[in-house]
Amino acid sequence: MKKSVGILGIIISLLFLSAELYLLKVIQALEMVHGQWRTNAWGYLSEPPCLIAVVITLAALLYSCYITFSSK
Repeated sequence: MKKSVGILGIIISLLFLSAELYLLKVIQALEMVHGQWRTNAWGYLSEPPCLIAVVITLAALLYSCYITFSSK
């Protein structure tokens, strides 16, 4: 049971991580409308809201991996 919960957590956190990384380009496009943007979309990871979201997702991914591989 714990292993299936861990696998489900891995899948969900990877989906969230891919959505967050995709949305960096969306943030860049929205800032282009206002006239000021960063040339690299990865630069938005230094902004606190984006960084906190990615760190929480990575923490959930690591915890899910721990649950999956530590359970028998």
